[in-house]
Amino acid sequence: MKNYLSVIALLLLSCFHSLEAQDLKLQIEKETEQLHKLVKKAERKGIDVSKELSTFRTAAIFSRYADWDEKNFKKNVKLFNLVKKLNDKTPEENAHYLPQFEREQILLMLKNAQSELEAVLSGEHQRQATPKIDWSNLDINNNTIEQNGEPVFIYDYVWKPTSKEFQEFYGEQDGIFLTTGYLNEDGSLKHYKLKEIQNKESGTLGTVFLNHLNPPKWAIDKYTDFTVGGRRYTGYDIDNPGAKEIQRQLISQVAPLTKGKNYAKLGWMLTNEPHWFTIKDSWASGTVSNFTLEKFRGYLKEKHKDISVLNKRWNTSFTSFDAVEISIPIEAKLQGTSKWYDWMSFNQYRVTEWFTFLQDEIRSHDKEAHTHIKLMPNLWTENKRDHGIDMEALSDLTSIMGNDAGSHYSAMWGKKEEWVDHYAYSWREMCMSYDFYKSISPNKVIYNSETHYLSTVKFRELDLNLDYVNATHWMATILGLNSSKAWFWPRKEDGSLKSYTEKGYAGSLAMQPAVVDKVTRTMMDLNANAQALTEIQNLRKPIRVFYSETSAINLKKHMDDVFTTYENLFFEGYSIGFVTENILKKQSQKNWDVVVVQKTPFIKQSEKDALQKYLDNGGTVIIDNASILKNEYGEKLSPLNKSNGQLIKVEDLNEMKLKALAEVTSKHTLQVSELNDHAKKGVFWRYVNTDKNSNMLTLINIGKEARAIEIKLTDAEKSTSVKNILTGEQLENNITLQPFDVLFVEVNDSLKL
Repeated sequence: MKNYLSVIALLLLSCFHSLEAQDLKLQIEKETEQLHKLVKKAERKGIDVSKELSTFRTAAIFSRYADWDEKNFKKNVKLFNLVKKLNDKTPEENAHYLPQFEREQILLMLKNAQSELEAVLSGEHQRQATPKIDWSNLDINNNTIEQNGEPVFIYDYVWKPTSKEFQEFYGEQDGIFLTTGYLNEDGSLKHYKLKEIQNKESGTLGTVFLNHLNPPKWAIDKYTDFTVGGRRYTGYDIDNPGAKEIQRQLISQVAPLTKGKNYAKLGWMLTNEPHWFTIKDSWASGTVSNFTLEKFRGYLKEKHKDISVLNKRWNTSFTSFDAVEISIPIEAKLQGTSKWYDWMSFNQYRVTEWFTFLQDEIRSHDKEAHTHIKLMPNLWTENKRDHGIDMEALSDLTSIMGNDAGSHYSAMWGKKEEWVDHYAYSWREMCMSYDFYKSISPNKVIYNSETHYLSTVKFRELDLNLDYVNATHWMATILGLNSSKAWFWPRKEDGSLKSYTEKGYAGSLAMQPAVVDKVTRTMMDLNANAQALTEIQNLRKPIRVFYSETSAINLKKHMDDVFTTYENLFFEGYSIGFVTENILKKQSQKNWDVVVVQKTPFIKQSEKDALQKYLDNGGTVIIDNASILKNEYGEKLSPLNKSNGQLIKVEDLNEMKLKALAEVTSKHTLQVSELNDHAKKGVFWRYVNTDKNSNMLTLINIGKEARAIEIKLTDAEKSTSVKNILTGEQLENNITLQPFDVLFVEVNDSLKL
């Protein structure tokens, strides 16, 4: 009887959903028709309707997806079951609700689009024109991507369908995929792949994806221990002589064919998310090969010169460098020892050498070829250093700065994160890494080939906050992002899934038409103002945080301290940067006014020498008492001396901030003040002065609570005028920003208007 009643309940629920679906479809038709009428009016008045056309397209695609979801309930139950804890609903409830949810989001999009366009038609708001991007006519010029000499910001989606319907409003990135599996044992390229590349048209701006998974069986048989020391995205040993041999063969076959092609203009991606973790009992960790250990012994000999020096530092009694032994994976308890430091620095050295080899091989066939690596920024912004990634060296090496930076405002599992008490979302990884990249190589494009703002492994929200979507894309762009490819679009044209995308599907953007619509509209706003925003991206960074890889390797939580220093300066309106030994040596010290050093006890002698030379040349260093005490092996260092510069000692972070702000030579022409009393500031702001003597100011509230702010010109005699650039509205200079709110305003002297 109980089973019978359950069946009846399901049938009734199904009938209810069917009736509701028909009602929603009729509402969508009605609202679409109404928006079409408004669009025709706007077109007659010469108003740009790109946003509305994109909304039509998104609505049409996701209406089709909703129909597929309605017919594939059991499939969706299975997919929702793959997610640990998406929301409070069961997988069955989510699968039943999904088609309705998608249609409700489509209705929301259409109604919001009507409201926005009605405000424009009535004259209440203005509408900026957004450039139409021709992906076959894009060029990379230093730190910008340009169309006809004007900067643009481009975006696409990972695994999105390539048909025309999915290109006009969601990106048209091209490219080719390469792997050693395409190689024959004689070094030639498999015939079908060779023909594919030979026959491929120049196409649109794109990238050559160099994959290192699944080496061919003949290579595994041919090269001794070829897979020993391999990792998740590199399935073979990079120190094995065979690794270079097969890559030379592959690159020599392909690089001459890709030369000058649009689909390769965005560069060769040398690998996906590289990592070589080596701590015992940790994620993705593993052993290394005898080839690696032999190379390590040579590295030690070059570093220490005499075996007695190594023995003293390691507290060992090896008879020669050839006799040195080390157990890999290494014990975590060894952190802070000389053995630990030498292994971690060597692991970075060998990985950097590998990528240098790959780039050199490509450039030997195409000297103009761009390169990038999909680096995981958290390998720098977080504390671990056993992964082999020297973020500075690899970012400096390649001509495009590749990454897959992300953010999140919730998590399906794990411990409570520290940012939750103060901020609306986690911004550390994205913001700190992009400021680091722009400090290392200010004249390079930043390309995020797998943006994780919308979902990650453990961040999924079925009803994702649209203001968060806008804020993250806006913030990433302000901090330097030029090109992005969002994670991810797992559906085919008809709504069905690609088989390899199932695990990350539930809760992704492919279930959320309003998210896709918001991304498109945000990117249109960004591109409508690309010139001013590019200037903000390239603002001088007058305050620099000193960063030492030496302390990062030796200390368990050094990056937490680096972030605290950065965070303390982040909300003061200045673009914040970093300096390292290499930046101090390579770049003009005119690029900054002051260097701050906090909780950085371990530095190499060469790092100290670089700081001392900066002081000798008249530089300013603000330092605490816990910094520059020992070299990489814990041996005492003599302190810095002020020489011809300023050496300012401080007791705490607040004093450090006040002293640093006092040293900035380019003083603010305007000030944004938070009027609330909070433990930490939350309004991020950057601005640029234009030729019209106006200030183009962008603000984002990343704080957990609403923030009341005052925008005021620094000159007390001037009256401040604030205008919303996106809508043309005149605003008060006292504004309350909700969490995730974004403003882009023009600030002037109202007496001169």
